[in-house]
Amino acid sequence: MLARRRLIQQAAAFRLHARLIVTPPPRQPYNYQPPTPPPETWLTTYLKKNPRAMRVFEGFTSAIGINSPKQVAGRQSYVIYQNACATREAAELDFWHQKCRLPPTFQSWFTVTNLHVWMLTVRLRALPPPHGTYYVQALVDHFFLDVEDRIRAVLSKKAPERLVTRQMKIFREQWAGLGLSFDYALALSSPHTAPEKRNGDVEMAAAVWRNLLGARGANGITESSDGAVVKRSATDTDTEMPKVQTDPNLEQFDDGSGMHDFMGEDTRLYVMYPELMVTIITYIRRELIRLEAVRDEQITQGHGVGLWGSIQIQ
Repeated sequence: MLARRRLIQQAAAFRLHARLIVTPPPRQPYNYQPPTPPPETWLTTYLKKNPRAMRVFEGFTSAIGINSPKQVAGRQSYVIYQNACATREAAELDFWHQKCRLPPTFQSWFTVTNLHVWMLTVRLRALPPPHGTYYVQALVDHFFLDVEDRIRAVLSKKAPERLVTRQMKIFREQWAGLGLSFDYALALSSPHTAPEKRNGDVEMAAAVWRNLLGARGANGITESSDGAVVKRSATDTDTEMPKVQTDPNLEQFDDGSGMHDFMGEDTRLYVMYPELMVTIITYIRRELIRLEAVRDEQITQGHGVGLWGSIQIQ
């Protein structure tokens, strides 16, 4: 009897321990705190107080190549990235998290920042050579250096290099995929494209849905409480759509991004998707036109790329 009671107690303790291990901790909103910049060195303080010494120092650095076009592009691209890319998700929190329903995760920050890096890349590619190549490469380098720092901050400083490298490869693939899809949509909008193939808005809407809206609804839209999913085809003419049963574990898999299809009553949010896609496409095209008007000298002389307009639905 005593042995049976002890066995029951051990089993109960094991189940409690298992729940503690299996139950994931509640998701915390992503909030990155950049490291505190190091204090100024004595040389920096001295040069700021002595203009003549600053001119001598600048002449020396130019002689050894520090002020070469490539080095200047690297420094100025860092300022452009920090001011025009890294803060865009935080500047439009209401739109991205409330209207687009992106979760407050690192993945959402990366997606929004990646979009603005691509828009700046489109403009920087038009700079006269070799400045265009230097600025684009430097901007992408600063982006991924920031991504790596943020990954290490999220995973902890003791995260194994293998895990960091794997995450960096995943984000590199996402960066390449977004750039390719939006470049393709932009090319189809060109007047040099054949009129019968000029469907840039359609391709851009598809790119927005896949890259920015999480491709929600790709597996069908749940319209009932029993988990049945309605599959719609453009060629269907029947008034009643056939219902098919999907894998019940499909939406229980968590890839860490926080993105899930709308279920139950939330399926009504899909009605907003056409308006959201039009809003995002309008924002992208408007900002590309604004960036096109920025003079090359303004960028190469370190005056930035101007201010982004609001993406909010009016």
